[in-house]
Amino acid sequence: MILLLLAVDATIVSEFSSVDLAGSVALDFEGALIGNYDEEANPEGTLTRPGLFGGSGNQPINTSLSFAIGFDDQSLPEGQVVFSLSGETLGLSSIEATLPSASVNLGLELLFETFRSIAPDSLFFGGIPLPLDIGSVELTNRAVRLATPVDFMVLPAPGGQISVFTGTLPLLYEGVIDLQGTPTPISFPFTLEVDGQVAVDGSELSMSASTTVNESFPPETPVGFSDIPLPLPTILPPGETANCLLSQDLIQVGSMLDVGFVLVASGPVGPAGDADGDGDVDFEDLVRVLAEWGQCAAPGACSADFDNSGDVGFEDLLVVLTGWQ
Repeated sequence: MILLLLAVDATIVSEFSSVDLAGSVALDFEGALIGNYDEEANPEGTLTRPGLFGGSGNQPINTSLSFAIGFDDQSLPEGQVVFSLSGETLGLSSIEATLPSASVNLGLELLFETFRSIAPDSLFFGGIPLPLDIGSVELTNRAVRLATPVDFMVLPAPGGQISVFTGTLPLLYEGVIDLQGTPTPISFPFTLEVDGQVAVDGSELSMSASTTVNESFPPETPVGFSDIPLPLPTILPPGETANCLLSQDLIQVGSMLDVGFVLVASGPVGPAGDADGDGDVDFEDLVRVLAEWGQCAAPGACSADFDNSGDVGFEDLLVVLTGWQ
């Protein structure tokens, strides 16, 4: 069918491509908070002690933290797609689609065990999520990448110029959020059932999907932060501020998103007579014409059928001789 064996490094055509996200991604953390007291550097700082009656010293308080990142974004991606065609197989080995920075809404809930603070003296009752208003933040270094290489079976379309395919596309969404001066990466995988088509000469690849993603999973790589300043308004009595430091590690990512995905990538077009797709016309292309001489098994099955007549013959040989480099 298709005999383009070399990898095609295709450029994403931004004006015809888009990545649409609407919904939210939840990042669930676990860790601890502790008062910012330091015997030498900050002897007047806050101390924290677990339970109703405290204890002594400055002790960590078990906490969990949940970020909800709200998306309502439509972006035009840029980058590259690397694929190859061999027989009835389209091999997709790389997608690197970068996206512009975007403003996302960030909600946060902090859950902690009951503890006491010293300087100021206060009691914090645990077990009730404490909402913290952060508002909009910038999500930078955004990209959609192919999570793992994937193969699709392709079928010839009428006319023999393109082949079509369908299947599961594993993707990875990445970005970086600045949390009070601490760059915090986020990363979550998702899968799409895509429909696509590819030109038999490798000049263009396109695919699209529209779906709802509802998934939960552990992080791909360890993510966390430490000693972020966290001023907590006192609860009992109110009116003061306990100055704490927060350290957390990401344990789970959950996504509920409506996703629209359109990707069109244009590959380099070889000269007329380039049957093997290596960018020039030479002895190997002549050999390809002779090897495929005669009737093609199916439309698009012969890489040397330059005039798309359904067979390889004298006219195709002339194309090679005319384009010889």
